[in-house]
Amino acid sequence: MAHGHPDHDVLFAKACELDVPIGIHPTYEPAWATPVRFRKLGRPGEFFYNVMLRQGVQQAFLSFFALGTLDRFPKLRLGVLEAGSGWIGAFLDRMDAICDTISAGGVSLTMKPSEYFRRQCFISGDSVETAAPLMIDHVGADCFLWATDYPHPDHPST
Repeated sequence: MAHGHPDHDVLFAKACELDVPIGIHPTYEPAWATPVRFRKLGRPGEFFYNVMLRQGVQQAFLSFFALGTLDRFPKLRLGVLEAGSGWIGAFLDRMDAICDTISAGGVSLTMKPSEYFRRQCFISGDSVETAAPLMIDHVGADCFLWATDYPHPDHPST
């Protein structure tokens, strides 16, 4: 079930009522659940998985737009956590562009995805992201934060 699916509306309504945000956060999967494409890579598979883990977060995040969750819950605050932030500008640009085409059939939004993001969403960046200042300028400083549970095993300790 997609993260933004209406079956979860009870949770979103409660988050709005309590004025607390919902966060999307990547996780490590147990070896038995790791996608098949990573299994035969051996140790490099961990590198591959850690670089690509944001794809699951992006798909979860996209579901909130595609399924109209942010329209149904205009007071819902949604955070994208610890999946980097350098991708968000291109991601929002792509969603905005697609919304103006036939490819957005079945998706009924009253605003552009970038407008929902600026109104209701935030994203955390990583200390190693050299393009962060550009993304902050492009998307808006009020939508960015830094995670405080540093260090992580997938980041340098310096």
